[in-house]
Amino acid sequence: MAYARSNNIDGPFERETTILEADTSIATGAGHHSVMNIPGTDEWYIVYHRRPIPNLDRDHRVTCIDKLYFNTDGSIQKVKMTFEGVSPRKMDRLTSTKK
Repeated sequence: MAYARSNNIDGPFERETTILEADTSIATGAGHHSVMNIPGTDEWYIVYHRRPIPNLDRDHRVTCIDKLYFNTDGSIQKVKMTFEGVSPRKMDRLTSTKK
């Protein structure tokens, strides 16, 4: 997985770098990701799927969550693929501002 950045929402965008790659000791085929933030915090997570090793069949995938870290310039650090993922965390129900 890689990302790009721009100073304008309409671009142009410049490719930065790959932040998540296969780790042949853990899994291959990392992809189809989402990024989420814990509201009111600077905690960011990446959710993605991958094919664990040994890959038992072509469509065997697992869902993973790992933490995202940023550099001081706002660029994203490489994601370390782990077996553990992140610790469970209870989320408070978000309150709606709609009336």
